[in-house]
Amino acid sequence: MNAMADGVNDFVDFRAALPVALEYFAAAGWALALLVPVGGAVLAVNAAVSRRRNAQAAAAGSELADLRAELERVKRHVGYPADDII
Repeated sequence: MNAMADGVNDFVDFRAALPVALEYFAAAGWALALLVPVGGAVLAVNAAVSRRRNAQAAAAGSELADLRAELERVKRHVGYPADDII
C-alpha cells in the first residue's frame, strides 16, 4: 500500500511541477532565440574589427619597411659605413 501511495504522490508532484518546468523551458528557449542573433552580430563586429586591425598592422609594417629603406638611403648619402648604425 505504501508503494502505491508513493507512486500516486510522485505522480501528483510531477503534475504540479510540470507547468513550472514548461514555463522555465519556454523562457530558456526565448532567451536562446534572442541570443543567437546577438551572438551572430557580435561575431560580425569582431570580424570587422579584426580585419581593420590586421590592415593597420600591415600598413604599419610597410611604413616601417619604407622608413628603414629611407634610413639606408640617408646612411649611403651621408657616407656612414653600413654596420655602424642599427
